[in-house]
Amino acid sequence: MTLPLRFCLIGILALLLTVAGHAASAKTDQQQINDHVWRPFARAIVERDLDLYFSVHSPEIIRAELGASKVSRLDAYRADMLKYWTRSRPAGAPQDTFELRFTKRASNATAAYETGYYKSEFTRPNGERGVYYGAFHVTLRKENDRWKILVDADGFDGPRPTEETFQAAQPLEPER
Repeated sequence: MTLPLRFCLIGILALLLTVAGHAASAKTDQQQINDHVWRPFARAIVERDLDLYFSVHSPEIIRAELGASKVSRLDAYRADMLKYWTRSRPAGAPQDTFELRFTKRASNATAAYETGYYKSEFTRPNGERGVYYGAFHVTLRKENDRWKILVDADGFDGPRPTEETFQAAQPLEPER
């Protein structure tokens, strides 16, 4: 092999290794969605941080509460959440826990659709601990290089989710 050809092959190999290393370190859509949406979303629920909660939603959010046959836009949804959070936790009550698990996750570079279950542990105003399981269907969109919730449908068809159905779904992967 001639010297120029050898240098050319070494250069091509170095370029391929650099590109492969960059691709391997790039986050997947789902990892970005976890970082941009789901981790802050769960933290906002536990901390009752309305600003953080709505920071992961698109200004064009469509919120569907399937059990109540209700659809809301941003202002009404925000008012409903403020009212709910104000009345649902007694002063000094322990922090809620909130977990997500996924049954389907599909995405491309700009849009995603995810379904799954959530589990919320909470303290009732009378001091009793409660657990609630719910289901979600969410459409996400990348806006200004950040994933945001565009459509959030909360509810379920058929029986209410249980600890068993919740545990059978895929957990949110650990933070990287």
